[in-house]
Amino acid sequence: MLTKLAFNDVAEHDVFWGELSIAYVDDYDELGSLYKEHYLSRGLAYLRQVVSATHYDERFELIHPNLGIDGCFLFNGMSTQDGDASYLPLEDYSSAEKDKFIRNPFFADNNNGPMEAWIWAHAESTRERFYFRDDQYALRQRGYVMWDFSRISQWDCFHVPWLDTTDVIHRGEEIKRRHAAMMKSFDQRSGIYRRGGRGWWSPDDESRIIWQPRMIEKKEPDRYFSAKGKFIEEMRAWRTNIG
Repeated sequence: MLTKLAFNDVAEHDVFWGELSIAYVDDYDELGSLYKEHYLSRGLAYLRQVVSATHYDERFELIHPNLGIDGCFLFNGMSTQDGDASYLPLEDYSSAEKDKFIRNPFFADNNNGPMEAWIWAHAESTRERFYFRDDQYALRQRGYVMWDFSRISQWDCFHVPWLDTTDVIHRGEEIKRRHAAMMKSFDQRSGIYRRGGRGWWSPDDESRIIWQPRMIEKKEPDRYFSAKGKFIEEMRAWRTNIG
């Protein structure tokens, strides 16, 4: 979550990132950013540096040089596991099927809270729905697979199935509003970038933009295919001017 906030801070304010239209609004598609997966692939030591950075400039120096879309392991890895898809819901799995399709963690953990929480949330899911369910957005925002068993057992939630109670209509309207603001931000920052602006930007503050010397665009003359002589004459003049 903290890594996502640091990423979004740069994506929302950097002029160049706006030119690239890198999304910073988190909604149903918050796992769809290949850029975010790339940063996750760099490991915990790097992520700790990112979340420990207290100022924007510090975050930028850590995040921007590593901008990329390679290492998108989450989606690819999960898609590979779906190759032998079963259309049986998790709650109907036999012990053998659970052993086959639900892998144990890499390291022994004496707290089964995360596993129990995940099983509870996906009880009615088939294998192709074992990850990134739209209706579990609220659970992911709360880091539900990080809860310890003693904490979640006090809520007595395992006795009822997971049910998304979010106001879908209201959330949909809010997402549309935030996306519209983000798209406007992309357009504004793209215009600034093309005029030579770089650095930090916000809709209410452009004082920190660094302006580079503007390049004079050299436009190639129009080609008059119906007037060959005129085209050749203009082409010669254009080449002379840029020489």
